[in-house]
Amino acid sequence: VDLGNNENWIFDQQDDDTYYWIGGTGNWGDWQHWSNSSGGPPLAQECIPREIVSVVFDNNSFEQFYDTVFVDVSNAYCKNMWWKFDTSNYSPCFISSDSSSLFVYGSMMLKEALRYEFKGEVYFDQYNEPGNLPDTLYSRGAVFLNDVYFQGQGDAIILDDSMSHSVPERCILHHLYGDFSLNGKKLITGGFHSSINSERMINMNNAIVTVNYTSGRALWLEGENLDLHSENCTLINNSMGGSIVLMNGGFFSFDNIIISGDGDSLLNKNNNISYGLIKMNGEANLVTGTFNADSILIRGDYCAISKYGNINVVIFDGANGSIYDNQKIKRCFFNKPGKVSGQNEINYCVFIDDGTFLGHNVFDTLVLYPGQGNTTNQGNWFYFQVDSVQTINDSLYMRGNQCSNMNIATFPPYSSIPAYIRKDHGNDVSCDFLNIYNVGAVSSGGLNFYAGSNSTPLPDPNNPPPGWIFENAQGYIPGFNGRTERFC
Repeated sequence: VDLGNNENWIFDQQDDDTYYWIGGTGNWGDWQHWSNSSGGPPLAQECIPREIVSVVFDNNSFEQFYDTVFVDVSNAYCKNMWWKFDTSNYSPCFISSDSSSLFVYGSMMLKEALRYEFKGEVYFDQYNEPGNLPDTLYSRGAVFLNDVYFQGQGDAIILDDSMSHSVPERCILHHLYGDFSLNGKKLITGGFHSSINSERMINMNNAIVTVNYTSGRALWLEGENLDLHSENCTLINNSMGGSIVLMNGGFFSFDNIIISGDGDSLLNKNNNISYGLIKMNGEANLVTGTFNADSILIRGDYCAISKYGNINVVIFDGANGSIYDNQKIKRCFFNKPGKVSGQNEINYCVFIDDGTFLGHNVFDTLVLYPGQGNTTNQGNWFYFQVDSVQTINDSLYMRGNQCSNMNIATFPPYSSIPAYIRKDHGNDVSCDFLNIYNVGAVSSGGLNFYAGSNSTPLPDPNNPPPGWIFENAQGYIPGFNGRTERFC
């Protein structure tokens, strides 16, 4: 059989032979269960299927409702595999141990009533044949129980319906060579790896791909020599500590990515990636790399964005979310306690709850809410790293109220080394009802920082932090300033 990469050989192979299963329950390796015709006598050649032979299981193959086809050989081969029995009359079992492998060199059509219990690996391969057509996989609800390999050079495989892998067995779909079209169907698998730099094509348009591989690379795409189509595709990472890894290559885009398992992550490296919507629903999820994204919605706690993102909107609904390194973000909303760390640039940033600022970050507009005061009228806490500067280009809204004094403190807390807030352009800063713990204010443009007459420098009221004027700004109007989440 010509499996490719052969020169100066002449192959006298007979193509399109078909063997029919006969005799009900039996072993794949028993030639007496194979015939040249449906319900016919055993093969006169006394042989079993090979790579160029299609196999058929039809109504004349079985004698009892629950007959079994047991693969007893190390390697079973066929071109096409067709299960065509009447589901009202038979529900056969296709079974093997995990030491057997199945090699399919064409299409595979399973059946709804088939009890698929083949526990070995399945290889979809290719041999050189004239007029080669794409091969089709008809799963019909069967769940593959071991790794599956698409490894035919020059092969093309299309899903006719959704394909599922056994999640508890941590099975992986390996795409090594050729073209793979999901045909807009669902792929549910432990892992999906297209991780070698051979020439490959993957068509994910309108498909939903769910990976569940625990602790490892759940979805791994090597971008070099990969022709990827992913319009309106949804990737779902439902692992526990598993990663979506997009490595190398040119430009790739994904419209929807959902990260659901605790500790799951999304990583890209050495390519140009554009994301539409990313949802982070698990705890301790991470999005990292160099990427563009329209929106990132974070519902899980302890989630983070790191490296070099260019993002339109980020919304943190989970607690203790973090922005690290060098993000460029147009609009960012922290609805629970959060952190901005590194050298990030954010056009418009809002903190509804407590916040921490580490490194040297730049904001066009920074809005800090006082939150709900406790029994001593203490509201939100905002910590600023010592020896670091948070720069405001346009507007700083930082004002407590009669029921909720806002706390502005150093990080680490109560440090003798000051932290700084900087604003060089625009209007003076007007605040009130602040407790300021050694966080100074600086301006090269001569702007004034009014802490307000109801604010207190701490820990020593007689030694205020530098740059603040503990008086009300001109035109100050007492009362709520409209940026309060809750009233008394």
